[in-house]
Amino acid sequence: MVTVQTATQQLRVPSLVPYLHRSLDLGMTMDYAAMDPRDEMLCHWVGFGIGKGVTNPITGETRYAIPNELRRGIHAELLAGRIDVDPYPKCYDEEQHDKGFGAWVRWTYFADPDGGPGTLGIDFSIACRPTAGVATTMLTVATVVRAAAAAGIPEDAEVALLNPRMCEEPFHYVLRIELELLTVNDWITHAAARFGPKGTYCLRCGLATRTRGVRFCNRCGCKFAVILAMHMRRAMVAAALEVGGV
Repeated sequence: MVTVQTATQQLRVPSLVPYLHRSLDLGMTMDYAAMDPRDEMLCHWVGFGIGKGVTNPITGETRYAIPNELRRGIHAELLAGRIDVDPYPKCYDEEQHDKGFGAWVRWTYFADPDGGPGTLGIDFSIACRPTAGVATTMLTVATVVRAAAAAGIPEDAEVALLNPRMCEEPFHYVLRIELELLTVNDWITHAAARFGPKGTYCLRCGLATRTRGVRFCNRCGCKFAVILAMHMRRAMVAAALEVGGV
C-alpha cells in the first residue's frame, strides 16, 4: 500500500511517480543556509527537492509526504495516531522512546532539479535501537529499497545511507562503491548475493568479515546467525500478510 500525504489530506495512490518532484514545485529544497557548516562538503543534494517517506520492511507499506514547509517531525506526522509508534517528539528520542517508530524506517527522496532520477536517502546506523526509525542492518536497507522501488522510486536513483543530519558519511559512500550498491537497481539485483546466506559481507555493517566458520563480525560485533534469523522471520511474516491480503 502506498499513501501520499499533502498539506490537507492523505491519499492512497498506485505509485509515487507523479508526486516525486512536487517538492521542487513548492520550493522545498536543500539549502546551504540551513546547514551546519561541517556538512557542506558531505551534502551532494544542495538545490534538490526534499520529500520525506517511511517504509515498513515487514508489511512493505510506504507513506510519503510532500511538505509545504521544512520542519522537524514530518516523518512522525506520516505515522500519527498509529498504536505501534510513539507520538511526536518521543518517537525521535533514541534513549527514552518506548515504541519509537516501531518497524518503520525513515527515508528522504532528493528530487533532481535537472530531471535526473534523484537519490533515495535511507536513515542508517548500526548503533541505534531497531525501533529508532532507521535501518540498522544492510538487509533492512535492501528490504526498504525494494519496497520503495515498488512504490515508484526510480530504479536508477542513487541510494545513500544518511546520518542524522541528512548527509552521507564518506565511509559509507566508499563502502557502497566497494559493494557495487550505488543505485536502487543495484540493491535489488546484488544485495542478496552480498548479504544472503552464502554472502561474504556482514549483514549488519556491510564489511567483508564473513568467512567459513566465523560466527561474529570482528568489526561491528554482530552474530551473523541472529541477524539472518531476524530477517527470515520478517520475510515469513511479510509472506503471510501478502497471502492474507493485508
